[in-house]
Amino acid sequence: MRKIIFIALAAILCLTIESCFTERNFNYFYDNEFSDTTMQEFNNRNAEYRLQPSDILSVRVKGLEDREVEPYNLGSGGVNNISPASTYLMGYSISDSGEIHLPTVGKVYVQGLTVNEARDTIQSKLDVYLKESTVLVHLVSFKVSLLGEVNRPGYYFFYNKSVTILEALSVGGDLGEFADRQNIILMRQSSKGTSSIVLDLTKTETIHSPYFYLEPNDLVYVPPLEIKTKRANLDAIRLYNAIFAGISTTISIILLIDRFANSN
Repeated sequence: MRKIIFIALAAILCLTIESCFTERNFNYFYDNEFSDTTMQEFNNRNAEYRLQPSDILSVRVKGLEDREVEPYNLGSGGVNNISPASTYLMGYSISDSGEIHLPTVGKVYVQGLTVNEARDTIQSKLDVYLKESTVLVHLVSFKVSLLGEVNRPGYYFFYNKSVTILEALSVGGDLGEFADRQNIILMRQSSKGTSSIVLDLTKTETIHSPYFYLEPNDLVYVPPLEIKTKRANLDAIRLYNAIFAGISTTISIILLIDRFANSN
């Protein structure tokens, strides 16, 4: 009788847990605020990123004479050939004082500039030493870390000027089955340390948020739904029940064998 009651309670518990799943748990932008008749605009234009200390720039100089521009071009190949491991060797790291150090030119202050502004600044410095040169500048340290309920957690490098949180999650293989889309935590480095904010990807209003666009060294943590813990506990209950049933069956068999032996 007790076993029947236990099985019934376990079944009720299982149904209760399963009922916690709704479309909201699985869908992005569940509030369905999108228009199905016209293209909808979201006023969330991303402000251009301003360079900070520890950022790494790829600086390539093109000129009439290769020997003249060679000292400025660390390593070889274009930005597309730069691997994450080689960025520190082939790029110019911005110092704590906000400067990079170019051969012949010396220190160039770039902190607080956009990539395009940094290019123009470097170009004006090199024009003093080189004739008809062209400077190409790229930010090669745009790294985003993905943790938690992501199919492929880890850190990823991006070579675009801007990256949305959805683009980053897609590179990480999208969210996992038990991802809590309503409480995604974005952690960002600031001059005072680290700041954080919670994003709800079930609401279209998140697209309006300035945090919809990521910045270099952002960390995105996706917590699990409470259902994951409940599922784990239920699996443990099932395991303990199976072990208990196995022990009970073994004891019953031993008692039957013993009774049969004594009867003879």
